Amino acid sequence: MRGLLTIIPVSGAVSSKELAALPALEELQRGVGGDIELVPYFTKYEGKPCVAFCDEDGKHKGMPINQRATALWYEMEPRFMGRDVLVGPIVIVTGDKALMREL
Repeated sequence: MRGLLTIIPVSGAVSSKELAALPALEELQRGVGGDIELVPYFTKYEGKPCVAFCDEDGKHKGMPINQRATALWYEMEPRFMGRDVLVGPIVIVTGDKALMREL
């Protein structure tokens, strides 16, 4: 099993970490800053299948809009444009078939 965990922060540099196994729930929670929620329709990152996570209470916490991640999301699902945004850091997991199947 091989993959990549990428964090898109609200500002600053995108960071990535190689994965040899599924990321732990705690790692995903640290990455988004709280309890995780699946970002619907965020299914590709850099041309690869992915699963994306956000903080499920990010909007209630007043987290700032993540412009970069929101733009990527709109590319995949234009119907959200102008209707919804992603806030706070976004964690994206890509990987080989085995990792994605287990995720």
